Amino acid sequence: MKPKENKEFKRKLEEACKAFTTYGVTHEDPKLDNAIDIGDRVIIIDLEQCIIEDTNWKGSMNKARVGYLMDSLQLKRQCEDEAKQREKKILQENAERIRLRNLASSNRRMAIN
Repeated sequence: MKPKENKEFKRKLEEACKAFTTYGVTHEDPKLDNAIDIGDRVIIIDLEQCIIEDTNWKGSMNKARVGYLMDSLQLKRQCEDEAKQREKKILQENAERIRLRNLASSNRRMAIN
């Protein structure tokens, strides 16, 4: 999922969590792995730890879970971006080492001739 899709993902996530709240259910295992985006909606899975609560959306734990999951998504993306940056830096450093090695080898050949 691309960062620009955050608003739509959040909307679908809120819709799923509001449905839980409508039936007085709180999902007690909020993880990104338990929220599956299937295109037109998000499906929440792993319902073993659900509890029955109040059906008021504004004060519900489900509403708080949406914020938690969105924060988790941002953190996951940040970690992925940092890993990509580290990998890019390593590749650049390796390319520079190869370039310097080739340059040194070329200079030695020129000195011999």
